[in-house]
Amino acid sequence: MHKIILSISLSMSVFSTGCSLFLDLGDVILADGGVDSEPADGGVDSTPSTRNYWCGYAMPGFHCDNGRSHVTVVALDMASGIAMCRMAKPMPNLESCHVIDLDGAAPTDATQCTAASGSWRPSNNCCNFEGTLSCP
Repeated sequence: MHKIILSISLSMSVFSTGCSLFLDLGDVILADGGVDSEPADGGVDSTPSTRNYWCGYAMPGFHCDNGRSHVTVVALDMASGIAMCRMAKPMPNLESCHVIDLDGAAPTDATQCTAASGSWRPSNNCCNFEGTLSCP
């Protein structure tokens, strides 16, 4: 599932000019997060593909072994997946335990994981930050 937010901010002052405004959204294109698709005009889709990441969390102080939960996010790569996982915590006091690439390991996953102070676990496509239950 993709969440699309379209935000339009319009500020206008119309005094006694009698002006009216018609906002035509016919040329607005909503992106679906980069899912590969063929454009209607038959051209090449230049939107980068996205990947699915499983964000694992747990209660603080138990080394990710107690009160575990998860969230799935869609991101461009492991680095942005890790950042999104840190923002998507179901509760603010949870520890970030791991990020798993659900689409299989990408060539940059391992280096982006270690750059974020994680340890890469290739058998699980998993970037581990703490604990071993979900990312051995």
